[in-house]
Amino acid sequence: MQLYSQNGSPSMPTMNLGRGTNMRTTFNLGDAMGTKVDFTAANNPHIKGSPFYNDLFSSSQITLKSGVVYTGIETRINLFTNDIYYLSSDSTQLVAGKGAIKKVIIYQNEHSRPATTIFGSGYPPINHNDEYTFYEVLVSGEASLLKLTMKFLTDDQTLTATPEDK
Repeated sequence: MQLYSQNGSPSMPTMNLGRGTNMRTTFNLGDAMGTKVDFTAANNPHIKGSPFYNDLFSSSQITLKSGVVYTGIETRINLFTNDIYYLSSDSTQLVAGKGAIKKVIIYQNEHSRPATTIFGSGYPPINHNDEYTFYEVLVSGEASLLKLTMKFLTDDQTLTATPEDK
């Protein structure tokens, strides 16, 4: 089964899941306005830790701002930049344009049982966060409980530190 399509606007096979919802089984990279990822900071050996919610790409379901749903997309979320990264058909790592994706459901296996984590955007701006900020959705319904997780890059040096000790 083809999950990605990079050229033109192919006709997209859909699966009817009831209640008028159609999920596409192919993915046009132009739909998410993908751009190649610059891993300058991620590849710096002097920076410890990871900016990602999960270092590995996970199978996910994404919902675009337009409401179109794609399933089987390999994604991961950068908590430093609040960006959604995904893999193209040739395994190129791309980052989705701001505002292109509204919701990501990440499928994981925890202790031999399936689990999902939902991230969503489109909520009212709060402080320095805008409507494009992704929150983990802990409870959804008449009221929602959202969790914002962020990672920061700090530069800790002592008086005798060398550039390699960042």
